[in-house]
Amino acid sequence: MQLDDWYTDEKKNSFYPAGLKSSTFKGHYVGAPFFASGIGLLRNTKLAAEAGLDPVKPPQTWDEYLSTARAVASLGPDIYGTDVRYSGGAMIMYIWPWFVQSGGSMVDAKGNVTVDGEGTLRTLKFQTQMYKEGLSVPGAPNQREMNEQFALGKMAFLYQGPWIYKVLAVTDPDFRDYDVSVPPSGPSGKGTGYHGGNLVVFDQTKNKAGSLELLEFWLSSAGQSAIWAALNTVGTRNAWQEQAKMSPYAGKEGFLPHWTDTFRKALEHADFDDMYFLPETGKLAEIFQTEVTKALLQEKTPEQALKDAAKDMRGLLGQ
Repeated sequence: MQLDDWYTDEKKNSFYPAGLKSSTFKGHYVGAPFFASGIGLLRNTKLAAEAGLDPVKPPQTWDEYLSTARAVASLGPDIYGTDVRYSGGAMIMYIWPWFVQSGGSMVDAKGNVTVDGEGTLRTLKFQTQMYKEGLSVPGAPNQREMNEQFALGKMAFLYQGPWIYKVLAVTDPDFRDYDVSVPPSGPSGKGTGYHGGNLVVFDQTKNKAGSLELLEFWLSSAGQSAIWAALNTVGTRNAWQEQAKMSPYAGKEGFLPHWTDTFRKALEHADFDDMYFLPETGKLAEIFQTEVTKALLQEKTPEQALKDAAKDMRGLLGQ
């Protein structure tokens, strides 16, 4: 069901740009974002201090990110600077912030495959460089394993969403050794990945008025509070004062204003790939992951890996 009439100007202005994009298809609003988060840069401040760095200052550029990762990794053989992931279904979500920072994409707004473009190549070259230097956990660690390494204090950086706080609270309940910041700027500026979900009303729905009433509830303070507590995400609407009252971090003194506000700021720079509008998303992601793995393991150059990925993706889409 199209929701163009439901979206007043006030509603449009209350959502983050990436959320509105995720609710739009072929020029019409077809859903409403009911949970969302930008991916933030988690930092181990204790390791940064041990490496002689300013633990309070986050990296602002890719060069600063790389130099910090190298400094921390030099502390010992089982200490790592960053997370380079190429395993598990969530791999695309955590490499996507780098794409936004570099101007990369998998598919453009018209559905054309663009994975072999310069922006995506910049990302894969940078990721490959960090992996070859041993700055990340070797092998093919998945999301859970990367989270564990970071929570155990063995990694300087981790790209994650606010839901990670429950994992970190197990090893550091007071969050003395952790901080979060908006990801650094890349060649195309600041950016990060968008993670969220939408509510839709089907055309076949018999009680459309009731469905829209339910939609309004889930986007209200009470509804967002319940979603936030259940999913550990930040509110989908950009009314910060309203969101602050709902935070699951409220019990942590000093944690609420900074952490929640940082993830909110990350949402302002968040985006996602137009690939997610295609029914072939899963297969396209598998093709990409296969070729990224070959590049990281030095079985192919980044250029050849992306060229082969583009060929297979275009074949799948009939381009």
